[in-house]
Amino acid sequence: MPLLGNLKQNGVQSEYERFLATICAKSPDDALSALKSSQLGLSRDLVEEQREAFGLNVLPIRRTLPFPFDLLERFKNPLVIQLLLICILCAIMGDIRSVIVVGGMIFLSVFLPISRKKGPTRPYSLLKK
Repeated sequence: MPLLGNLKQNGVQSEYERFLATICAKSPDDALSALKSSQLGLSRDLVEEQREAFGLNVLPIRRTLPFPFDLLERFKNPLVIQLLLICILCAIMGDIRSVIVVGGMIFLSVFLPISRKKGPTRPYSLLKK
C-alpha cells in the first residue's frame, strides 16, 4: 500500500488515513515491518528506492509575490469586494461617516493579514543562517 494518498475529502477517510490507522493498531515490530523499516532505520537500498519514487526529503520553496501584486490579490477576497461596494454606495449617498468606517474595515482586511504574514518569516530566516 502506498505511503501517500488523497487527503480526506467530504468526511470520507482517505487511503493514507486508513493505512496510517492500520499501522498504528499494530505492535511496534509489526509496524516497522509493514513500513519496510527497522529500529535502526531504513536500509541504504530502500532510501535510494524511496528517493527515486518520491524525490528528496526537502520542503518546497514557496514563492512570494511582490508587495503590489500581493496587495492586489487581497482585493480578490469576497469580503473586501463587498466592503468596497458598500463604501462606494455610502460615498454616492453622501454618508461620509460610513465611508470612513467601511474604508477602515477595508484597510484592516487588506493590510492586517499582510503584517501577520510577514512577521513570522523574519525570525525564521534568521534561524536558517
